[in-house]
Amino acid sequence: MKIFLVSRLGDSLDLAKELQLEGHSPTVYIKDHNVAVVNDDSIITHKPTAEMIKSELIVIDDEQAGAFADNARKLKRPIIGGGSVIDRLWYDKTFGDDVLNGCKIKVAPELAKGLEVEVGGWFDGTHFLKPTFIGFKYDRFGSGDVGPNTRGMGAVGFYRTKSILFNKSVAKTETFLKSIEYIGYIGLDCLINNDNLQVVKWQPGLHYPLITMFSALHNSIGNFLFKLAIQKAKVVAVQPDKFGICVALLKSTTEGFRSCPTEMKYALGGTIEEVIIKMYKNIKRLNVGNSYYRIDIGYDAQERINQLIKWGWC
Repeated sequence: MKIFLVSRLGDSLDLAKELQLEGHSPTVYIKDHNVAVVNDDSIITHKPTAEMIKSELIVIDDEQAGAFADNARKLKRPIIGGGSVIDRLWYDKTFGDDVLNGCKIKVAPELAKGLEVEVGGWFDGTHFLKPTFIGFKYDRFGSGDVGPNTRGMGAVGFYRTKSILFNKSVAKTETFLKSIEYIGYIGLDCLINNDNLQVVKWQPGLHYPLITMFSALHNSIGNFLFKLAIQKAKVVAVQPDKFGICVALLKSTTEGFRSCPTEMKYALGGTIEEVIIKMYKNIKRLNVGNSYYRIDIGYDAQERINQLIKWGWC
């Protein structure tokens, strides 16, 4: 299947590699021409319109590709993600909060505290499919969760068939998503405590770093996305009872560290402990050279899961 991926910073490159392994023919359009791509020139295109016309499926991770996505939908192209309204959810906090309020979802005040969790689901244009995605992101630069915020130094994620978290949050956005004809992944960053759930912000689409993890957790990500786009998917086909972890490797340069989209590594395991061990063993086998990465991604994930279970959320 010919699959065309639209990305602002190259976040879809790992997904494109997985699609190749599955036997598909992906091409990636990276809007930021300053992004350095290593050993992936064969799948890069500079002609997005031509690739859109030839493709059987379009996948968008770009949070600024709303007009492109809208036009593709008008042409009845099978498409995952994107849209002008989705762009606003990314960049207009007031608009996003107004939508959440309209969905009767409680928005967290700036000083709210709680356990940070992303809850997400796959929407087929009419309703959400099961199971539900739950993830913990690690945005701080340094181990021990210190230093400046980054786009994401890593994440841990898993799927659950039954989730009170989902019912109290993402599920309430169904009517809104149907009204804008959206198809794709929708997540909400939440703050949770013993008896309360509040939403911090939208995570609408295949965003970094979770886009890398989805490749590991799904049985066949390409076939699933196509079926979802044409509203033929019945469930989210994922590895049962598996945990995924992804870790970003940052290259050291004369100007400091910079993120390279081809250096997000991921692993899959049956327990949190297993997947962490596997992940870091894989990284140590690599010749990472002058790369930097956090060595504690996922180390508190089981504790977070236990807390959600104790509170009755998961």
